[in-house]
Amino acid sequence: MGFESVEDFIDELHFQKGDYLFIEGDETQFFYIIKSGKVEIFMTDDEGSKIPLAVVDDGQAIGEFALLLEEPRSATAQALTDVVCIKIAAEGYKSLLETLPDWAASILESLVVRLKATDEIIRKAKIVDKDLEKKIEELRGE
Repeated sequence: MGFESVEDFIDELHFQKGDYLFIEGDETQFFYIIKSGKVEIFMTDDEGSKIPLAVVDDGQAIGEFALLLEEPRSATAQALTDVVCIKIAAEGYKSLLETLPDWAASILESLVVRLKATDEIIRKAKIVDKDLEKKIEELRGE
């Protein structure tokens, strides 16, 4: 097998407003970096209602959770405007992480920002994980 460069795993894609970049539950091995446009990230609850999580735009990565965890998509991504993005396959992602430490740090920073935003959503909605509450009570001996 010959040497493959990062470019072998990268494609530029165009989506129109309303198009889905990926859907919750999809099993895919790639992620996107938004070059231009805006994308809504959302989940659906058990009744099928939309739960908005974020709006991402130029320079932000999406879809990396499924790639890192090798699990189905945890959310849906839908174009709010026309979108141009860079699609990077798993092999390219791994190569980028190894060869571009600044890029890897940028991805990590993006993940932390999104995690903090999710924490804030949970705080505002006063969502309580009953299983976690029970575990804490057990550990406290209550």
